[in-house]
Parts: sequence; C-alpha cells; structure tokens
Amino acid sequence: MLRDYTIQEVLGHGGFGIVYMARHNELDHVVAIKEYLPSELAVRDGTTIRAQGAESEPHFADGLRRFREEAKALIEFHQHPSIVGCREFFRANGTAYLVMEYVDGLPLSELLRKREAAGQPFTESDLLGIAIPLAQGLAHIHRAGVIHRDITPANILVRKEDQRPVLIDFGAAKQAVAEHSRSLAPYTEGYAALEQVADGQLGPWTDLYGYGAVLWRMVAGGKRPWEPPNPVMAESRANACVREADDPLPTAKELGAGRFAEQLLDVIDGCLQLRDTDRIREGDRVVRLLQVGGENPQPAVVKKTSEASNVQDNRHHPSIPTEKDYEARLEPEGEADLATPTGNSFRNNKRLASILKYCFLFEMFLAIAWLMLNALEITIYEAFSAGDQVHESLLHAYDSWISLLFPINLIVTSITTVFFLVWTYRVNQNAHSMGSSDLEFTPKWAVLWYFIPFANLWKPYKALKETFMASFPDNSVPSDLVQRPIVLPIWWTFEILAKVAANPSAQIRALMSTPTASEMLDLTYREILSNTIVFPWAITCILIVDKLDRWQNERMNRMY
Repeated sequence: MLRDYTIQEVLGHGGFGIVYMARHNELDHVVAIKEYLPSELAVRDGTTIRAQGAESEPHFADGLRRFREEAKALIEFHQHPSIVGCREFFRANGTAYLVMEYVDGLPLSELLRKREAAGQPFTESDLLGIAIPLAQGLAHIHRAGVIHRDITPANILVRKEDQRPVLIDFGAAKQAVAEHSRSLAPYTEGYAALEQVADGQLGPWTDLYGYGAVLWRMVAGGKRPWEPPNPVMAESRANACVREADDPLPTAKELGAGRFAEQLLDVIDGCLQLRDTDRIREGDRVVRLLQVGGENPQPAVVKKTSEASNVQDNRHHPSIPTEKDYEARLEPEGEADLATPTGNSFRNNKRLASILKYCFLFEMFLAIAWLMLNALEITIYEAFSAGDQVHESLLHAYDSWISLLFPINLIVTSITTVFFLVWTYRVNQNAHSMGSSDLEFTPKWAVLWYFIPFANLWKPYKALKETFMASFPDNSVPSDLVQRPIVLPIWWTFEILAKVAANPSAQIRALMSTPTASEMLDLTYREILSNTIVFPWAITCILIVDKLDRWQNERMNRMY
C-alpha cells in the first residue's frame, strides 16, 4: 500500500528511482508511480528512505526539490497527448512520489529491436508517425521553458491503441543528483549533445540533438543487415573535429538514401549538428519542416536548399525561452546562479593560428624594410644637419620607399590586428566552453579592453593570462595552480615598449609643425627602436598563439 494506491508491480528502476504500476483503491484506475530514490545518495531502511549520510543530505534534498519542480511542470502538460500526464504529487516514507498516467505501450527501444529482429524496420510513414507528434510535444514543453534533457528511444513509449509516441522520464531530478555523483550521468551516451557532456549551455537545441539521434537510430536500423546501431557519442565526434578528421557519425542522408525522403533526412542531420549554433533550434521549426497542417500530417515538400540547413540562433528570440528561463524553473527565487557563461562549443583554431603566425612573420619582414628606410632617413637628416647637399637620387629613393611601404604596412598591420582580435575572442570562448565558467573576462571584453585607453595597458594581458590558465591541458589541475607561461609577460613587456617607443604624440606634433632636421633625426631613432622591438614582439606572439592553440586542443582531447 502507498497512500490510496496498491502497488502491483515494478515497471522499471535505475540509479535515480523506481517506477511502479499501481491501482487506486477507490477509483480502481491504473497509474504509474515514480519514487524518488537516488541509489548513490539514499538507502531504504524498512519502508523509509533516508540519505546515506550527513554529506548526502543536502544533495538528496536538492534532488527532491528538482523532483517536485518536475511534477509541477508535468501537471501543466497533462493534456498534451505526447507528454506523459502527472496527476498527483505527494511526500511519504521520507521521500516523494509522482503519480502519472499509465501508458499501455512499448518503449520505442524495445519496438525497434522487435521490428528489426523480424526484418521489418521502420518505413518513412512509420518514422513520421513518431517524429511529428514527438516534435510537437517538445515544442510544447520548450514554449513553457522546460527541457527534457534525456531524449532516447527508452524514454519514448508508443501507445498500443494509436501508436502515438509519449515522452516520459524528464531529467530535472536526474541533473541534480548527477551533479553530486561519480558514476551517474543525467543523459544517455550517443543521445546527449556536446553541451551536455561538456557542461555547456542547455536549451531546446539540446533536446533536439537527442530527438535527431532517435530518428537517426530509426533510419540506421533499417540498413541491412538491420543490426541495431547506436549513434556515435558526441565526445568522439568532438575529438574527430579537433583532429580535423571525418565525422565518425554517418549522416542520415547516407544511411537512408532511397528509403526516406531527402528533406526528412536533412531535418535529422540538421538536428544532429555537433555545434549547437549549427543545429535546428526549435521544435516548432521541425514540425513545420515535416508536415503540411492537419491532424494526419504528410511530409512537407521542402526545397533542396532545405530550411533545415539554414541555421538561425534563436536563443534570444522572444518566443523561445533562454537558458536563464530554464534554470529559473528549477531554482527557487533568490537561488539562481547569475553566472552566464559565454561560448557554446569548442572551435578548432588551427587554421586561424597558422594564418596569424604568417601575419607576424610579415610584420618582421616589414620591420626590416622600415629599418632600411630609417637608415636612409638618418643619412638624409645628418646631411641636412651638417648643411651638406643631399643627392636628388637619394631623395627620390626615399620617396619611393615611403610610397611603397606605407600602404603595405597599413594593410598588413590591419589584417594582423583583425586576425589577432578574432583569435583572442575564440580562445577565450573555448576556455568557457571547456568548463571554465568562473572566468572574469568574457570573449567580448577580452577584445574590447584593447580599445579602452589606460585600461588597455593591463586588462588585455590579464584576459589572455586567464585564458591560458583555464586552457592548461591537464583539466584535473585547478587553474589557479597552473604556472604562468614565461613568454606571456615577455610579450606584454614588448607590447608596452612598442607603444612607448612609437611616441605617437611626438609624431603628431611633427606633422602639425615644421620640425628641424635634429628633431626628425630624434624621431627616426625612436622609430628604429620601435621597429627593432617588432622582432621579439612578433616572435613572442607566434609562441603564444602556438602554445595556447596546442594547450586547448590537448585539453579537448583529454576531455573526450
């Protein structure tokens, strides 16, 4: 007995709880009751469930709170035919129970195995019968600011009466328990997006990755010899991306060619993009791509360019809840974490780093050319100072050098600056995406500090130093214990020296007045110092770019 219900059998159990089939003692209807029992945090003592120890109590309580929030969300969705309905929530025996609609059907995972074993894989009509109602259900919960977090074939029940998919087992409580667990994960490998396994920013796009993986599984299961394939883990795909190797996950278009409509396969591949910003990001959009109205939808006729491939970032679209909205549903007022990590996914900067190194080499070649021009200027100004006549060919050579070098220098310096700022933004974004959520500098501010007077004398250095500390290859070492690379302060010293040696105010005064030959000679010696500093500055820049690029790629490889 459990309150007004009699337990009849166990429907399922796992590391987060147990689901029972029960019958109401008075109304005589069958329900499913989910009991909160995280195996790593709590034990059953007779009929009572208690935390395993004092250390587990706050984590057990946090999971219990999330479990209650899951119930509150499910009650809102009880009328949607593709979402399991919640009827009641109550506390008993030291824990909590969620009374849900009992769905008479089979998990999609079991249905897949049975059909494939019988040589009857899903057809396009079968797949759409699952895909469209499921996308409608996801769109419904996403509009309410809820994400499921664990879309898999095992968490989709197919009703016997109408073959409609029903989404079960929301993962809010799982997430809370897994945060304090060494072995339990709140997601399923192969169906979890990269931002889930790498502690990135979650949202509707995260659920749509799992949704795409489910449809991919249905497509792949029909490719002879119909052995049950599983989607490749996002970690393995990210590792391949870092190594610039081919994606180990075959596309749905490859696996389903000739058996499914091309536009349907495009939608599946659009949901399975590794980077969340490249992914289809709304359930409503998936529905629009797959159907043309009505209760009995048919595949939409989509142009070959396919809306599925035209990715838009809807994270701040007014109708799509942001990550803050999702967290707010799971956190009581006043407890929400206000830290907002930037960056959504890791970007391999190998090509950008190579281009930047060449830019710095060009800077050194230009410095050599300017030093040769400086030598010519000294000859001319010393002749003027001594009252000697300067040969016309010498002046002509000087004018030719200036007219050639100035535009080239402007172009190369501009290109180098732009590429360096882009690189600075990306490496800071990578540091965030690899789990360093406590960084002081965001990618945007890591760049903007270069343009703010006075603050640009130390802020850019602090931002890059912080990025270095957060990118150390051994992610088990806290960033505050990482030894600062010696090349970093050397680089910044030359950066400051170059600014001081250039003395732009003196150059401006020289342009606005008619300087004497001795004053021009003094400016030329300053230019020589500035151009000489370019060599160690450029070399340290190359070393920094190379080292940070290698560190971030090594760290990514260790993570996955």
